[in-house]
Amino acid sequence: MITSFFKKQPEKRLAEDDGDAGPAPKRSMDAHREDAEAAAAEAAATGAAAAGAAAAGGDETAAASASASSAAPDAAAGAGPAAPLPYGIRVHPSWERMVRRESGKPYFAELMRFVQAERASKTVFPREDDVFAALLHTALDDVKVVVLGQDPYHGPGQAHGLSFSVRPGVKVPPSLRNMYKELASDMGIPPASHGTLTSWAAQGVLLLNTVLTVVSGKAHAHKKRGWETFTAAVLDEAAKRPSVVFMLWGKPAQSAGQRASSRPGHCRLLSPHPSPLSATRGFFGCRHFSQANTFLQGKGRGAIRWELPADAQATE
Repeated sequence: MITSFFKKQPEKRLAEDDGDAGPAPKRSMDAHREDAEAAAAEAAATGAAAAGAAAAGGDETAAASASASSAAPDAAAGAGPAAPLPYGIRVHPSWERMVRRESGKPYFAELMRFVQAERASKTVFPREDDVFAALLHTALDDVKVVVLGQDPYHGPGQAHGLSFSVRPGVKVPPSLRNMYKELASDMGIPPASHGTLTSWAAQGVLLLNTVLTVVSGKAHAHKKRGWETFTAAVLDEAAKRPSVVFMLWGKPAQSAGQRASSRPGHCRLLSPHPSPLSATRGFFGCRHFSQANTFLQGKGRGAIRWELPADAQATE
């Protein structure tokens, strides 16, 4: 049963599919790193094939990027750590296998060429080292909640790679302000004075946008350029974890998250988007934050502390 607030509900219930795989234990950074290194041989073979195909077709950029993604780490022979991810991508070690796999595919090379060309002639947000921040701040095995956004904020200084979140010192955007209002109504948590959500990310809340870059002042400028394919792979990987809550606000998020959230054992919470244009049509009163904690505690995964630190800098 799916909780939806597009129509008025006589009662609110958790949307839980059958099945319960039980809680996943937290793992150390070293353990995550070992997993990434263990995938090196497989990544090397896949990437090398991609590089050969690209070179044969005369696409030097694709060949170079495929070669970078396939650079076989000496760890496969027991001689050293895994090679860095291509394009300067930085993620938590637990995500490296998936990112290495996706970054070796032709669509990803084309996507990176497009974004690089856009940066050469336009102002693109977020800055390059923040594009994959959602996968840096939240370890794969720690994912408890997925909050799916659309694309990054397109105002100067706002976006830093986490959906709905903004940098310290930046005014809280309207959608996030409405999220705070719902938190106050749902759980009695006073609205934070800042909009930096990294403390949520550190607890296992994957703050993911379906599109990871945008042009200044132009919402959805990078839509349908390849990011959706990549973030679908991220969602599928997150859905392999047990007992995950998917908060899908608005029709775009519900469409993008449909496949991953439908796997057995997860909780799917649906409502309109918290934007001022739609929050009064069902987001207010959805009680998703408390419902998420009820579900997680029932599965032995532990509740999220939704109250943010008073100091935004302390969350960075």
